[in-house]
Amino acid sequence: MLRTTLVSLVVAVSLVACSDNANMIAPHTVSQTGGKASRSTLFCTATVHPQAVTCTPLAGASGARAAARALGPRNVIVGKQNVYVFLATSNFAFNSGTNIFSFNATVQNLMTQPIGTQNGTTVAGGGVDVFFTSGPFINCGTGTVSVDSALTGTFTASGQQYYQYNQIIKPDSVSATHKWQFLLGPSVCGFQFYVEVSGDMPAEGSVLRWTPVHQGVTGNQLTAVWQDNPSDVFAVGLNGTVLHYNGTTWSALPLNQPTYQLRAVYGTSSTDVWMVGDNGVTVHYNGSTFTTVSTGLATPPNLKGVWEANSTNIYAVGGAITVLQSRNATSWTAVATPHGVVDTLRAVWGADSAHVFAVGDAGRLLMYNGTGSTGWTQFAKPTGNPPFRGVWGSSATNVFAVATNGSVYQYNGATWTAMNSNNTNELDAVGGTSASNVWAVGVDGTTIHYNGSGNWTFLGPPIGLNLHGVSSGSASPTWAVGDGGTLISLNGTTETVSAQSGFPIFRIWAANDTSLWATTVGTVLHSNNGTTWSVSYVSTTPADTMLGLWGFSPVDVHTLSVNGNVAKWNGTSWTPSVHGGVSWRAEWGDQADTNVLCAASATGTVYCNDVATNAQAGTVQLMSLWGSSNTTLYTTAVNGTIYQSKDSGTTFNAMTSGTTDTLFAIWGASPTAIWATGQAGTMLFNNGGATWTVQASGTINDLRWMWADTPPTNYAGDVYAVGDAGTIQHYNGTQWSPMWSGVTTTLRAVYGLSPTQVYIVGDNGVVLVGSQ
Repeated sequence: MLRTTLVSLVVAVSLVACSDNANMIAPHTVSQTGGKASRSTLFCTATVHPQAVTCTPLAGASGARAAARALGPRNVIVGKQNVYVFLATSNFAFNSGTNIFSFNATVQNLMTQPIGTQNGTTVAGGGVDVFFTSGPFINCGTGTVSVDSALTGTFTASGQQYYQYNQIIKPDSVSATHKWQFLLGPSVCGFQFYVEVSGDMPAEGSVLRWTPVHQGVTGNQLTAVWQDNPSDVFAVGLNGTVLHYNGTTWSALPLNQPTYQLRAVYGTSSTDVWMVGDNGVTVHYNGSTFTTVSTGLATPPNLKGVWEANSTNIYAVGGAITVLQSRNATSWTAVATPHGVVDTLRAVWGADSAHVFAVGDAGRLLMYNGTGSTGWTQFAKPTGNPPFRGVWGSSATNVFAVATNGSVYQYNGATWTAMNSNNTNELDAVGGTSASNVWAVGVDGTTIHYNGSGNWTFLGPPIGLNLHGVSSGSASPTWAVGDGGTLISLNGTTETVSAQSGFPIFRIWAANDTSLWATTVGTVLHSNNGTTWSVSYVSTTPADTMLGLWGFSPVDVHTLSVNGNVAKWNGTSWTPSVHGGVSWRAEWGDQADTNVLCAASATGTVYCNDVATNAQAGTVQLMSLWGSSNTTLYTTAVNGTIYQSKDSGTTFNAMTSGTTDTLFAIWGASPTAIWATGQAGTMLFNNGGATWTVQASGTINDLRWMWADTPPTNYAGDVYAVGDAGTIQHYNGTQWSPMWSGVTTTLRAVYGLSPTQVYIVGDNGVVLVGSQ
């Protein structure tokens, strides 16, 4: 909470129109005292006629790169030319009668904490000061130059002039305007000076900036993908999601229809793309504009598939054997379907206008030759009437259909024949690039591949989330899409999860800054730098959300899931196992004793491996777990109960929490400094005694996880709580105050290695790194 020097600037102002004489003076030394300072140099050139100032950062040791070095190897410079604040100038004027050069200056806060305050609500120390450490000095012309109408105080030395912004500048906010004035001698045409910005902060020794090192392009479910060529790929999904891939990067396209639940996409080029979805939604994209086209039906069906032969021959299929055809891209006409067929059609694909295949529920396999109600061919349903979900082929005599029972059928131009898929998981889509490169995808990340002969190859899931769509085209890679904005490229037999995938990340743990681990649905991720993540482990159990993650070293990492699965990393491989069929919700281990690893379950039990017993803490779902030692454990429950064990997890007793709100998380900095948090911003504190007291968390958003550290010497606490709507709350030993995260998604977990090296994860694939 001390007053902190944030940034130093050097400003060189040249009144070029006054004289052609150039007498540049070498830069003066800038003070390195006065708290944590970032040195960032700004060079400004001014002209009187016209009156203007152009500012650019200087290269060299006193520039922004020097600031980065001062902050350490993990620093990422943000906010234009400055790291912590940005000094902006405007409205330049020179009065030739008074020789006053003036301009307006504002201070923008680029940090996650407010400046000019110790508690986030009250101005402290007069707010924010911009003070002169050297200068002004003449660098053009002769005579004198001085600061006019400034205050005088002591910062890094006595008698320093400064301009004061008597306010709190919140994160990512700009101060009120302040007028700066300089009195020039009649022969002065340029001058320069150094300034620094100083202000109080709630926790100057903790995280000052959150850097988003990973974030997905969307967290919405993606349902289908179509590829014109490797540099022109479209994916669609729920809530009006439309993505485009240009060969390098995925980006969102502005359909701006959040109620559209899109289910399929197909086209003939990047300027002729069709998308269909629930409630009869059909949308055409011409490369720049989206146009919704009405089906003309009184009760629009849910549409599941779309295929386009050309711009005057488009088909859409859906509920109750719906088949629509468009001949002009502006309207649809219902196509008569075979008598007695009432099944929902789930997919459509054509080799050409005379060979259009549609598949659907109850083993439905159809082909249409485009000649009206008599143009349909109904194929015999396979044994068991498998519900088909996808269809694609390399030609009219080589077509594949996939079903929810994991089966694959192949059409040879006359009959459909069952293939050996080597898979029983649900398949939802099929695609590929040729007869020898065919892919099918489905639930829990299932991917199978066919090389044109023999049986299909089960490749194993690249990730544990459901996959709903796979592209087709003339060249690799093929793309697969699925839940949580998952994007996977399929090339040969290589499956690569895109870094732009937006699946939720539930937990994070770090051994050090080169050994970071995180979990999502059925998947453990690993990073050696916090920025680049790869899949390390995928569970073989469906929907295996991993809410437990803990480690003792880079070669001793553990995870557990809601399906009762446990897996351990030994530095080389993962070893999975099942522990009692219990649905696990949290995990904690004693760093001082690697024999102690405990887990909390949805049935109210806690298991610790050192005592090897399932202790019944309560009868409701437990949410989190933390221990102050290998003997004293705490766990929180969905009904606000906090349980304590003093015998290494053998028995638990309920404590007085004073709340019935769900408590999502518990953590402590020591045996006498423990916090529990949860629903609607509930925050409780325990000093090692029998009862808990309420603290004002400063938010009404749900807080879903927390982490506490031994605080820096300048203040008494260093605790982080994260939650909904990008909420980050920090406790400095006196009060909780908000930190600006820069994101609006739900944050799920936080873990740190030190007060200035903290990691946060959440929905939409968000990974934030906190640093100074």
